[in-house]
Amino acid sequence: MIIEALLFIFGLYILIKGADFIVDSSTKLARKFGVSNFVIGLTLVAFGTSIPEFIVSLFAAIKGVTDLTLGNIIGSNIANILLILGIASLVSEVKINSPRILQQIAYSILAPIALAIIAFRPNLMLGPPTINEYISIVFIALTFGFVYSNFKKPKKVGRKKPKTKRHLEKPSLTITKLIAGIIGIYLGGKFVVDGAVAISHFLGISHFLISATIVAIGTSLPELAVSLVSIYRKNIGMTLGNIIGSNVMNVFFILGFTSVIKRINVPQVFLPDMGFMFLSSAYLFLIIKYRKKETLNKKDGIALLLTYAIYVAYIMVRG
Repeated sequence: MIIEALLFIFGLYILIKGADFIVDSSTKLARKFGVSNFVIGLTLVAFGTSIPEFIVSLFAAIKGVTDLTLGNIIGSNIANILLILGIASLVSEVKINSPRILQQIAYSILAPIALAIIAFRPNLMLGPPTINEYISIVFIALTFGFVYSNFKKPKKVGRKKPKTKRHLEKPSLTITKLIAGIIGIYLGGKFVVDGAVAISHFLGISHFLISATIVAIGTSLPELAVSLVSIYRKNIGMTLGNIIGSNVMNVFFILGFTSVIKRINVPQVFLPDMGFMFLSSAYLFLIIKYRKKETLNKKDGIALLLTYAIYVAYIMVRG
């Protein structure tokens, strides 16, 4: 048990470090093409920080523990808004005045609705509550639609900035970091899944519980790191873009891709979890749309963190 726990912790470290390398190298490559920080946050950085969830979900699907896959995604999405954005709002006021955010958060709201519809498929006489090959295609298509809509939008920000040597790096070093990151997340993901399964068996708790809490928080650490660094550098667009983009990638890309390997069951017992997903995104949507002062403040941060504590308490009681 001690060995499995150590492997789990070591796996999380490698996973996060690997994701850091991938985000860093990918961002540098993107900037060479003049892509804005905001678009990078919504797409490239969001995908990069979702890589830990992707690898954990991939290995879980290969091992046939799809409840771990679902728990990791649902738990990570809830943690991204309630925990990560909650912490970020406590550290500093987070500006939420970009029109892109309002449009793209609609994708984040759509995600739990889509999962709930899948869970209710038997009631609607549409078959078993699984993400099958056809639904996978729809999910992946929505991912491409999300990415396309971001790159298609206004070209005002960051398009014509002169190149500076600050971001220049030898292509060979950038590619080496990218490869090292891929290897790191591969090994880290394997260790995390193996450790999580062993720990859940030892403690006699469900795969979903451990994946929705420990694994979800662990794989959300890259989002936290990016958010805090972005706030420190006053690049708020990347903070929100990363969180919202990661949530979209988690459901539509990761679940869409991994369900091709193994159909993912979406039981109705997890509808309350999907409800937390929906409410957290809807709360953010309403604040952005209707609040005159377009910021998240410390009160919002406390409210988000308290809601996250309620969610964790709920799933621990449920088991």
